[in-house]
Amino acid sequence: MPSRFEPDDRFVDRLEWQLASEFRRKDRLKPAAGKVVLPKSVVALGLAAVVLLMGVAATKAADLIKDSWRKRIEVARLETEVKIKTAFLGLKKGAAEEVEKKFSLGLISEDAVLTVKQGVERSASDLERAILDL
Repeated sequence: MPSRFEPDDRFVDRLEWQLASEFRRKDRLKPAAGKVVLPKSVVALGLAAVVLLMGVAATKAADLIKDSWRKRIEVARLETEVKIKTAFLGLKKGAAEEVEKKFSLGLISEDAVLTVKQGVERSASDLERAILDL
């Protein structure tokens, strides 16, 4: 073999240096050891559980909001009912006073007076019931 194809000492030194550098680079680029891998089924079940729990929480929050609006509406309705029944009771009492005046003058019979007094008592009991409902 001709001598020109034989490596000289400088070439061998450089080759060893290049190979050592390449091994060091490859060692640095290795994937991290000790990586924990979960099965896909466990990840899928965990994700499904999280989505399900978020749905339940959203539903409960919506129910609370809806119930608070319903409660406000119901309270407002009952307050209005109390005001109306109070006004109606005042109207019935005014009518009862007029009927008693007419009865004292002898213009109407006692049955009409009793009917109006019964209406006043019924209105008073309706008002009490509305206040209790409120």
